[in-house]
Amino acid sequence: MTIYNTTDTDSSDIKLFVCYHIEYCGNKFPPNYIGSTSLEKINDGYMGSVCSKEYAKSWKDEIKNNKHLFKLTIISYHTTRTEAYDKELKLQKIFNVIENDLFVNRSFACSSFSGNSPKSEDHKQKIGIANSGKKRSQEQKNRIKECNKNKIVVVDINGNILQINKEIYHNQPLENKQYVTINSYEGMRRRNLSEDEIEAFRKNSSEKQTGKTLSQETRLKISNKQTGKVMPDETRRNLRKPKSKEHRIKLSNVVTVVDKDKNTSSIPITEYNKIKNLPNEEKPFFTISSKIGMEILGIERKSHLSRRPDGTSLSSDLTKEGRNVFLKNKGTVACYDKNVNYVRIPMDVYRNQKGIKSEWEWVSIVSKEGHLRKLSK
Repeated sequence: MTIYNTTDTDSSDIKLFVCYHIEYCGNKFPPNYIGSTSLEKINDGYMGSVCSKEYAKSWKDEIKNNKHLFKLTIISYHTTRTEAYDKELKLQKIFNVIENDLFVNRSFACSSFSGNSPKSEDHKQKIGIANSGKKRSQEQKNRIKECNKNKIVVVDINGNILQINKEIYHNQPLENKQYVTINSYEGMRRRNLSEDEIEAFRKNSSEKQTGKTLSQETRLKISNKQTGKVMPDETRRNLRKPKSKEHRIKLSNVVTVVDKDKNTSSIPITEYNKIKNLPNEEKPFFTISSKIGMEILGIERKSHLSRRPDGTSLSSDLTKEGRNVFLKNKGTVACYDKNVNYVRIPMDVYRNQKGIKSEWEWVSIVSKEGHLRKLSK
């Protein structure tokens, strides 16, 4: 039976759903079945879901034992699940599958099957009450776990909530993503949540995580997953919390110290400078990043300068191999330009600047003018 002439091959959008036709060559069922599903399921060998009491069990058994008798052909490709469902329903009505003895289908496609039909609050409440107290068997849990393996719930650019393969999600370009995670800021914005609703969700999520401690095993998994990933500069900038000018000035004028009783505090840098040059035995406190400060806090001091038993260190290894940052930066000066961008320029270029220092194109980051430029940003 010819059900279609050509397939929809428009590739302007990513097509994740399909309408399909199955031709059965055995003698246990009618020879035709029309359905719709995700392209991912088709690629995994999916052969339709017959739900009628007459054929449901025997259909599954026949697929299991004689899969070679089934031939699946994709009729059309679609961007959303709803579009695929509409195409399926349209074809089923054209062939009147309910009364047609040539089709396995014993009912028209139901929109609730795709999970996209809207439900009233009363309907949702009834479903919740009906399912209250029910416990899933281990077999059900395993099936759900297997079904959701390597999948992620996302929102597309039209605000549709979808479940797609993680590989599709991670292979998107970093800019202008078609899919974003459902609980990301962009995902909530695409779902038309207001700023107040987004803020309330974030606050609630933060409170749920407060006090939780990740196990060492979980930390290791996260670490291994992130190893080798390079964070784009734009993402890195977005993660930094913006600081006001007053905040930056305040941070530059304080230092965090620890006393001999392991009490830490932030004090004005002028107060620390008063005891800075005293012998260690007479100092009432130390900076937390100093050798003695880290010993008081019980932090193992490991750095590129830490010596091995043979007298070498990571720093000496890098120098020997010519990879030490010092060698790369040798002969250059760390500067801020007039737009307060951090740059490194050759030493001779820096020294050849003329005129008043405040009008120089580049000033050293450790100079007074460099400090002023940083504060003005």
